[in-house]
Amino acid sequence: NSEGGGTPRLVFVNKLDRDGGCVLRVSRQLRKWLGCRPLLLQFPLGGKESPMKYIVDLPTMKVHWRQQQHTGALLQRPRHAECQLPVTAESAPSSAEKIEIAEGSEPFSISADTLRHLWELRQSLVAELAEIDDEVAELFLSDQPVPPSLIIT
Repeated sequence: NSEGGGTPRLVFVNKLDRDGGCVLRVSRQLRKWLGCRPLLLQFPLGGKESPMKYIVDLPTMKVHWRQQQHTGALLQRPRHAECQLPVTAESAPSSAEKIEIAEGSEPFSISADTLRHLWELRQSLVAELAEIDDEVAELFLSDQPVPPSLIIT
């Protein structure tokens, strides 16, 4: 909330595809410089060649990306694709180094370490929300899953 006014702020982080772009660093800077509590709702994933190929929606744990479709020499308009990640560690395959999710025409794979990092980010989001929302706090403190619809509202 803004100082004294109770007005929520929305921050869009741009240029994450550039060298040194890091959404977690921006979040820490917002906390330090503005004294606010940034709630990270989406997290970019990718490699060096394509740092933002995938976007993970943390409340739903869905991965979104665009699929390029080639028809001969023409590149068609990208088509949206998504897949559902396990929402909790308990619902994930055990002892997997890489998790393969085949949904749509392009399979998605994610390392177990990256998946654990995403769960930690989601848990941080829920913990922050638990400090300002009683319903979320009740679920969080009783180790119950917090549904995406409650996080979003």
